[in-house]
Amino acid sequence: MVHKICEFYKIIYLCSNRLPKRDRFGLFLKIEQICLEVISLSLTASLEKRYNKTPYLGKARMQIETLKRLIRISSELGIVDSKKYLGFELALQEMSKMSTNWLNSLNKEIP
Repeated sequence: MVHKICEFYKIIYLCSNRLPKRDRFGLFLKIEQICLEVISLSLTASLEKRYNKTPYLGKARMQIETLKRLIRISSELGIVDSKKYLGFELALQEMSKMSTNWLNSLNKEIP
């Protein structure tokens, strides 16, 4: 999951350079900040003991859902085209599944 979100951040970062200032320092700045937070949360979760991972993964999952919503808004506003939007959305869906599966596996193993 950490690798996937890092790759997603790189794509977002490169995409934001091509945007007008208003969009780059508005909505896409928030998207970049949330991506960095998800990277931090997932790295922390991967390095924590098994019983301490759940809160970090829960926060990461919420932030991924926020990213989905912000990316959808950027598409609706015409900031990103539909081709980029679909790529972003597929990557976010995969990250969401990864975090949910990680949480589910932890919840099954904790007595």
